[in-house]
Amino acid sequence: MAKKLFQQIAVAVSARQNCKASDNTEWFDKWTEQLEAMNDELPSGSGFDSGSKIDFEASRAERIVINTSFHHMHESGMYDGWTEHQVIVTPSHLGSGFDLKVTGRNRNDIKEYIAEMFHFALQHRYSTIPPTEAEWLARIDTARTAITEALTRAAEVLPKTNNPEYYTRYWIPEAAENLLDSLEYVIRPFTAESK
Repeated sequence: MAKKLFQQIAVAVSARQNCKASDNTEWFDKWTEQLEAMNDELPSGSGFDSGSKIDFEASRAERIVINTSFHHMHESGMYDGWTEHQVIVTPSHLGSGFDLKVTGRNRNDIKEYIAEMFHFALQHRYSTIPPTEAEWLARIDTARTAITEALTRAAEVLPKTNNPEYYTRYWIPEAAENLLDSLEYVIRPFTAESK
């Protein structure tokens, strides 16, 4: 079973440090690659326009440090500056949860939002084992079926609807959410279900 992302980061950071201490460059490089791949699972885009990166040197198994920045907008929707932050993750002694602290300037009360986004990302299950070709094909078939069913339902319901407001207000957003879930299932192959 896949561990949660914060657990995998803690394992990789510890293993990388052990390899450095024992001068095992081959495995040091492999653990570094694993950590770099895990960076891709952290918040990126939607304000986190420079992505997020695990600080390999500052992190330890019991204290993970992640560097990020947030690109702010003003009321008119134009970008108007950045704030720099560190997200400090302290796994619990039981290993099932963690405490999270966000450093940096709290412009526009952004630190609470940053904490929410990182908490969500770090709770996802993450596997370091890439999917097989058969698993990829199964994911694609599942998404294709869900998309086909949603489009078929839309084609059947739209002409018969007596209440266009209900259709546009409730059904279309629900169908769009289902489509996005299906696509995420295909494009995030290294993330298992978090529940």
